[in-house]
Amino acid sequence: MQEKFLLGIDAGTSVVKSVVYNLEGKQISLSRRRVAIETPKPGWAEQDMNKVWEMVRQTIVEVVNKAKISPSSIAAIGVAGQGDGCRLLDEKLRPVRPSILWLDGRAGEIVTQWEKKGIDREGFRISGSTIFSGAPAAIIKWLSLNDPDSLKKAKCFLFAKDWIKFKLTGKICTDPSDASRAPIDLKKLTYSEELFELFEISPYLSIFPEITFSGEIIGETTRNIASECNLKAGIPVISGMIDAVSYTHLTLPTN
Repeated sequence: MQEKFLLGIDAGTSVVKSVVYNLEGKQISLSRRRVAIETPKPGWAEQDMNKVWEMVRQTIVEVVNKAKISPSSIAAIGVAGQGDGCRLLDEKLRPVRPSILWLDGRAGEIVTQWEKKGIDREGFRISGSTIFSGAPAAIIKWLSLNDPDSLKKAKCFLFAKDWIKFKLTGKICTDPSDASRAPIDLKKLTYSEELFELFEISPYLSIFPEITFSGEIIGETTRNIASECNLKAGIPVISGMIDAVSYTHLTLPTN
């Protein structure tokens, strides 16, 4: 019987990585690529979404070659990534604009005003998450005031790992760890209409993705992407977590 392996992908902030593991969790091979962070204005931090995917694609091809395994031996793929920020796709599921990263500061003044009005505290009561300039709500609000055309074109909002999952499978979704950074009701694990109203971004609730369980199979590698990445079509892809949450989950004591 052919030995099986797992492929893990991490869409980090400045480095993307792919790793092949055996089923006992031993690392077999690793590939990484640096991804440029663009700063078109002071305090801004953006990335070209297509360039990010290209770097991920290269690591997938390289890591499988390094492992000296057959693409048919990969049993499943899991994807993690940086949290927060904003990635928008249009009706043809193409990037509307460069992604805005979690360390971007353009929405700082909006957050300051929310803090003065106590909106941040009210938001924390419902979501359990603090608000800052790189959080989705703040960025969406900034775009509504400064780049409304991008929001008019947007059909989907994605987090970093969700963009990679979409490229692999064609499926648009997120998981609770990333969704917890959006305007979400923590008790119900659903998007909070009250919070969208509080942050004055209600018109954009419809672009936020379906929330699926972090360990759930959300789709399979498509034939086209399998060809691009030297993979097999039909490999199950798991909805992972924010990278920091994934690491914490894996390193917490078991007793």
